[in-house]
Amino acid sequence: MDRTAREQVFERLYNESYDEMLKYMKGVFYWDHQEAYDVLQEVYLTAFEKIEVLSEHENPIGWLKQTAKYKTYHVFERKHKINEILTDENLFALNKKFEDDYSGLLTTDLKNILTEDEYKLFYDFYIKGFSLNELAAFRKSTDQAVKSKLARIRRKARKQLFIFVMFG
Repeated sequence: MDRTAREQVFERLYNESYDEMLKYMKGVFYWDHQEAYDVLQEVYLTAFEKIEVLSEHENPIGWLKQTAKYKTYHVFERKHKINEILTDENLFALNKKFEDDYSGLLTTDLKNILTEDEYKLFYDFYIKGFSLNELAAFRKSTDQAVKSKLARIRRKARKQLFIFVMFG
């Protein structure tokens, strides 16, 4: 695809999707519409860079929205807001408040990003409520080793959980 064709495909996508995407982003950043515009601009820059792949995609607006979710995550990460949203207390609250949805998240999204062992440890600690001592005994390990592994798992799962909390 030459540059002119790429620009035409992008322009068509932009014109067809901009109003919907702006509304979507303003919903995400309801407290700061300037941030919504900034993230949306980043989304469209990424779309332009990948326009050849995107032109063949079966759901380009869905692709744009998914990209917007990850761009939003990076904005919160840069501003060090992730830890305020994903505290241990919030993870426990998610489990109690959205038990069915959270269980669905655990069986789909987290299983896709965690190894089987990581998933089992995460599940045993956060859902079943085993203590560090109990988990260390089950694994023939130390409390500190289990605690460190859980910290790595939380970092790995943070993006998926953030997206779940922010976007449902």
